[in-house]
Amino acid sequence: MKMRLRNIAVALVGSMALGAFAGENLPVMGTAWYPEMWPAESRANELDLMQKAGFSSVRIGEFNWAGFEPREGEYDFADFKSVLDELAKRGMTAMMCTATAAPPRWFLLKYPEAWKVTDTKGGRLPIEHRRQYCANNPDFRRAARALTEAQVAAFAGHPAIRAWQLDNEMSSDAEGGHCTCRHCAEGFRAWLKRKYGTLEKLNVAWNGAIWSNRVQDWEQIAPPFNAALPVMRFEYTRFQSEAFQAFAEEQAAIIRAKDARPICYNSWMNFQCDFDLPKFTRNLDFVACDTYVEPDHIQKYRATWDLYRSLKRKPFTVAETCTCNPWTSRDDGDWAVRAWYWEMFAHGVDAVYYFLWRRSPMGEEEHGSVLSHDGRPTNAYGLILANRGEFAATLAKLGELPLPKGDVAILYNAWDYLYGRSTQTMKTYDQMMRCYAAVRQTGLGVDFVPVSSSMDLSKYRLVLAPRMEHLDDVESAKLSDYVAKGGVLQASVRLNVRGDSSTYRGEVKPYALTNVLGLTIRDYVGIATHDTWWEGQYVKPLAIASDEFDATVLGGPAKIRESMEDLELVTAKPLEVFSSGKYRGKPMLTENAYGKGKAFYQAATVDLDAQKRILARPLAASGLKPVADLPDAVSRVRRGDVVIYTSSSEKEETFETSDVGEALLGAAPKDGKLTLPAYGVAVIKVK
Repeated sequence: MKMRLRNIAVALVGSMALGAFAGENLPVMGTAWYPEMWPAESRANELDLMQKAGFSSVRIGEFNWAGFEPREGEYDFADFKSVLDELAKRGMTAMMCTATAAPPRWFLLKYPEAWKVTDTKGGRLPIEHRRQYCANNPDFRRAARALTEAQVAAFAGHPAIRAWQLDNEMSSDAEGGHCTCRHCAEGFRAWLKRKYGTLEKLNVAWNGAIWSNRVQDWEQIAPPFNAALPVMRFEYTRFQSEAFQAFAEEQAAIIRAKDARPICYNSWMNFQCDFDLPKFTRNLDFVACDTYVEPDHIQKYRATWDLYRSLKRKPFTVAETCTCNPWTSRDDGDWAVRAWYWEMFAHGVDAVYYFLWRRSPMGEEEHGSVLSHDGRPTNAYGLILANRGEFAATLAKLGELPLPKGDVAILYNAWDYLYGRSTQTMKTYDQMMRCYAAVRQTGLGVDFVPVSSSMDLSKYRLVLAPRMEHLDDVESAKLSDYVAKGGVLQASVRLNVRGDSSTYRGEVKPYALTNVLGLTIRDYVGIATHDTWWEGQYVKPLAIASDEFDATVLGGPAKIRESMEDLELVTAKPLEVFSSGKYRGKPMLTENAYGKGKAFYQAATVDLDAQKRILARPLAASGLKPVADLPDAVSRVRRGDVVIYTSSSEKEETFETSDVGEALLGAAPKDGKLTLPAYGVAVIKVK
């Protein structure tokens, strides 16, 4: 660890033959490569360097529309065909991207209505941008189909292609927000007609009585929508999500007609809140996400990796990730990349693509890179090479490992995240992250279970439902049945308080779950605190007095924040009451026996330490025992009889663990404790 990265690189490169990692049972290690940016004569040297560092795959093509179709209807794939041929000759592969993410200038100038409109005045993104297209525009869809058909016809069946990626970081509202052009407005009105049928039903669902907002003609509905009436922006986001899903499925069908290679798209942002992720990925072969890790907020990336593994219940791909640690200037700070790589593998990744291979000559994206502008290796090259060698040597002792199995299930409802986005608040995400972090610090594993009519909770002893604001009747019945048959549920504030269109339900809440919880929600209050989920970083609203307040929860100090509820107990018993605030003396945490199981309810959102104390009650009821007491920076993931510990901390961390076994990498636990150095990794074969 104390060796300089450049010295490590020299030592390892000197000892390795070209392609030394080929054929080993390792996750694919790849990189985002843009051969179109550089002279063809530089490629052989770049590929030599890739192979020496253990890279076996490249991700290419997503921004090369202008190269593939320099003029309308004229296609040229010869240059990329030579790239694929060279990769195949070397035993390397490519994840080939459909090149629709950046329409060329000639297209946008000829078909200006395909250019995303971002405001009521017809404003557009700059022509030199990317993802500046409208997915509802017929000219764009026609041109994208033609390009994809030509690209697939040119490359289908090529031995170098291992997978296809659709477009790049598809998003309905990134780069300028949602498109508001006439095609989107017309499409949205048609979508609403299909959903609601009549204006009468729409006005009821949208509470048209407020501020004289009754819609009297479908033509009166036109984007953009702000947060004044959240239902409108919420429904518009769902409409745009479905439009992009149709676009993605159209591209996937074109590929499948000619090539059997697996297909994905790469999600650009953690719990991507402008798409219904489970629905969007249902018909794709595997899932991929981009994760640019920040050490201070590592739990949200762990949650991301667990989510993407859970979506398909099989290995996933990280399509873009950091080559260095840009969050510190410490001389050993880049070693965090080592821990991140190990942790991605621990969570179930089967391919990692570093962004990017060689820095762009104009510096459009100032990410760290493996090669500098001049084509020479950066420090990242030596670090990745060293990490890959260590990884290969360790995995040679392991053989095939099963995927992690979650001890605890966290319900994931894309509906709630879409709603949170439409109201410009992410409190759903904050509460989920506190629950997730509370579980992970016990050393237990997490699966995310997307709520649906087919969800199966039977294999989990404990299910968490953090701020689950909407469940339909079938989903509610699934949850009731789970508890009745012996499961343990722990739910928190605002459970099933909204209907399908995001308006508050008129029925007693939590709707369809009052018997399971043994209580009703009489009232609620929001707490004017704006904060992020991680501890120690709270940003107060300017000129607004925060009424976040101190309390005692289960014997320890706590912060009550964001929201709290006034409960009326029916059969539930209180485990804790509010010790202060306007609901002082009223139930804050409850327990209810229902059938063979138990249901706990938390009537306030609290800080992480208090959330951990609350979690202890349902954990005990479920029979699950913590296996460690981990600092926030440390992760424990079990795959079969192998446990992988990683640390993103820049200092040494010592913690308690009940694991006992042989160390295959790093140190083994001793006397119930394990110490990890800064950015440390320990791989333990447990007894």
